[in-house]
Amino acid sequence: MISGGDDREARKRYSSFVMSGILKDMNITLWEGVRGQTILGGDDFVDWVRERFLSNIKGDQRGLPELRALEKAPGTMEEIAREVAVLFGVKEKELYRRHASAKGSRAVFIELCRLYLSRQMSLSEIGRRLGNVSVAALSQNKKRLSAKIRKDETLRARFGDLKKHWD
Repeated sequence: MISGGDDREARKRYSSFVMSGILKDMNITLWEGVRGQTILGGDDFVDWVRERFLSNIKGDQRGLPELRALEKAPGTMEEIAREVAVLFGVKEKELYRRHASAKGSRAVFIELCRLYLSRQMSLSEIGRRLGNVSVAALSQNKKRLSAKIRKDETLRARFGDLKKHWD
């Protein structure tokens, strides 16, 4: 591939060959299939690890956020939208609208997507699917929702019910 008498042309071809390999490797997402920051494998394997090694862990697990990532959780944005829409009595399509009339339900929807789906897709991808919401806006939504939940008992109960559904 790189021989042929012309050293300059050979170096160009070799450089192109190396760069194409580097670019190909850059498109591989190593962490794509990792669950709980520790387990790489399909759902059956993750279930086996959970049963075999994690089922006996007792006590407060708040200091082990990686274990929460191994819990049963919604797998799609549509699944989250369906549950939020039913509980709040709104249409699913309203939850995706950037200027939704049902702001409380949208805030809950956004936070649940951030919380559960960030294990399988980037925050920027989540934001894009929520109507081109920035990563910073996802963070702000979390802060605002926390403040609303502290003040609004009904919102707190609904959010808690949704989390219990998947935790």
